[in-house]
Amino acid sequence: MIQKISEIFKQDSEFIRFLKKSSLSKDNQVYEQEEIDFLLQYMTKEKNLREFFDFYSNFDMQTYNIKMKMLIITHQFIHSNEEFSKQFTSLRLTNFYLLKHSHRNYETWLLLNIQIPFLSYLQKLAISFKEIKSYKTSIFRKSNYQNLMIDSFKMVNIVNMALSLVPNLKIALQNYPYDRLLQKLTFNIYQEIQGYQKNLINSIITLLNENSKIQSVDLYELLRELKVIEQKMILYHQFRNQYDQKEILQSPLQIQIYFENQSKSSIFQNNCKAQTKREYRQSSSRTTRQSTGEEATTPRSQRFLNYLDQQYSSCAQLLLKDKDKIIQEESETQIDQTIQA
Repeated sequence: MIQKISEIFKQDSEFIRFLKKSSLSKDNQVYEQEEIDFLLQYMTKEKNLREFFDFYSNFDMQTYNIKMKMLIITHQFIHSNEEFSKQFTSLRLTNFYLLKHSHRNYETWLLLNIQIPFLSYLQKLAISFKEIKSYKTSIFRKSNYQNLMIDSFKMVNIVNMALSLVPNLKIALQNYPYDRLLQKLTFNIYQEIQGYQKNLINSIITLLNENSKIQSVDLYELLRELKVIEQKMILYHQFRNQYDQKEILQSPLQIQIYFENQSKSSIFQNNCKAQTKREYRQSSSRTTRQSTGEEATTPRSQRFLNYLDQQYSSCAQLLLKDKDKIIQEESETQIDQTIQA
């Protein structure tokens, strides 16, 4: 009796009042990014984080639309707030596996094939919060070759887990083409994977910069994994008209083109100057002794840039040409088993 009386007089916090009034707690397809941006200011306090998860764990919130809104919010916050990630990993979202409107058969299919697998992916992201953050920064500083290689394969596993969602996302969008929340989720996943893909390509460039003469099995295996990811992203992008009508997303990254563009950039050249300076001097001295009068007049800085272009173009050809057939065959096999299922 006392407990019931206390619940009657219990006042909601400002945070909960905002959630209740917002579109984020309504069982409909209305979704306002401005409300999520406003919500972010509350997510710095541990008390609000607990209230957030308690609020969405309530059985009344267990509808497809509200679950989807909670997943989208969590996906956006999980990278920006370490405390949020910690809270999320410690949760037991038992009610998440329930549906308030069990008679809606389409909600059951979407729960089992989209929402629960995506929840598992978010839990993976939350557990890997520090690793992902550290990986993004380690690429652009001198890191131990083996550590960067291991971290790259960990990132590959995360990307592959995200890509495993794509076949069912495609089916869901074909069956429910006007589901705005499903479109938003699919859009966000593509955007996130592409960011990870770019980091992985940069890690290969860093590994080559620091170890230009190393041609390890691990390096070839990492490249093979990236080629598989590249092909899956191409297929992901092919049905973008169902989730990216405004054509905001970038086209899939292609490793060879990205590598060649990087090799021509001033940043990439500056990164590899220290490593190749000695080799350049040796090459330059030999060239000078054997050069014609016209070659001798070439500015030293230009000869150095030419050398760099030749150095890294050779690296690209070495990595991509010799293994292209094997990579293509294995990529096609894996893609057939996943995306085209």
